[in-house]
Amino acid sequence: GNLDKPRKQLAELEAQLVLASPHLLLQVSSKSSGKTYSFYLSSEFERAQWVETLRTLQSSLPPNTSQAHTLSMVELQAWISSCRKFLKTNMGSFLMRSTRDEPLLVGDLQLVIKSISGLTRPCSLYVVAEIDSYGHFFRKVKSRVSEPSLEPLWNEECLIELEGSENLRLLVYTDQGDHRGRACIELSRSWLSPQYTTQKISLGDLILTCELRFIGYEETTRRVPQSKPAGLFKTPIQQTTKKEKRAVPFIITSCVREVERRGINEVGIYRVSGSSADMARLKKAY
Repeated sequence: GNLDKPRKQLAELEAQLVLASPHLLLQVSSKSSGKTYSFYLSSEFERAQWVETLRTLQSSLPPNTSQAHTLSMVELQAWISSCRKFLKTNMGSFLMRSTRDEPLLVGDLQLVIKSISGLTRPCSLYVVAEIDSYGHFFRKVKSRVSEPSLEPLWNEECLIELEGSENLRLLVYTDQGDHRGRACIELSRSWLSPQYTTQKISLGDLILTCELRFIGYEETTRRVPQSKPAGLFKTPIQQTTKKEKRAVPFIITSCVREVERRGINEVGIYRVSGSSADMARLKKAY
């Protein structure tokens, strides 16, 4: 009985570890020895950084280096360590936060991917968005592949749920998977608002035009979606998400957030049934 609580906490930590574990493969090969070294990274943004940095270092090597020299594990580690000065990511920014910093964002971020300009030839592209949650990044959006064009157009709207977030990463790829550009945007209430704001984001030689608006947790728990369907509790979930234009129905999001905010320490929160009168009142509210 005394071990139940530590076991539960251990299970929660293991689940968090699985979600945060690096899973994107990066392989570095040696032409002379034929050996391949595999690394796992946490996000596409970081993988794109490492690929670019390795290519930069590779181009600075003397001619025929790969044929004349076999890369040992020690040299590979030293080579990777030298990459750090090229990386622009603010590593550990979450761990370095203090009480004076702006609170992390919790709520809904609505992103509209509009278009890209700056191409020199027609190209089919797609956009990937990553968002952080308490220091770990997760892929949240992958747009459709655009038609070949000098100025690809999407006008694609996406809803991203923020949970302890402060950075939005945007990456652009060709339809063949080649990386074309990336950017990291610091999210802040100082410029985000419930109204859409247009942002022109530099991705190297490309410019991504998008619109952003943020609705904080406090607002999402007070409002009910305008498209409140009749019979919410007896309709297929696919129908509800389509009507609300959300990946997850509003009622599920609001209930989970409320449990995490003030019910996580309640004994039997998911086991003991609530009052019938209270449940009827809540159903009527939705």
